[in-house]
Amino acid sequence: MSTRRMKWEMVDKVLLLVHGDGLAGDAEWKAFLDDYEKYSPLLQGVLLFLPTTGPSSAQRRRLTEIHARHPTPVAALTGSHLARGAVTALCWLGVVVKAFDFGHEDAALTHLALPPRTRELVLKQLTNFRRDLADSDRGMTA
Repeated sequence: MSTRRMKWEMVDKVLLLVHGDGLAGDAEWKAFLDDYEKYSPLLQGVLLFLPTTGPSSAQRRRLTEIHARHPTPVAALTGSHLARGAVTALCWLGVVVKAFDFGHEDAALTHLALPPRTRELVLKQLTNFRRDLADSDRGMTA
């Protein structure tokens, strides 16, 4: 049985991605990037929660292509040097992205210029997704 390593959803006009522990497969990243492409004309921002790793070079390339067509600010919450490296690579490719340490969610949401109600909704869903992925890693069902 395959364990999901990522959850994402459009919350108001923010695409929220929460990556769990471990590596997500190419199929999961492709599904996320397909949704990013679909929602990109509507987005006010993208929030990525990346505890251990970030997108691969091929995934960064596709993310950059989507961003070039519909630029929107991106914030990444991470404590990982690998994920910070992926964020830096995205910057070099022209994506408006900034990395923030865990615990600096308010700063990340400020970077996205979100109104108070949207911030509240995004933080609530971030908490829900993190809990769901942690439960999944422990073998529980959500």
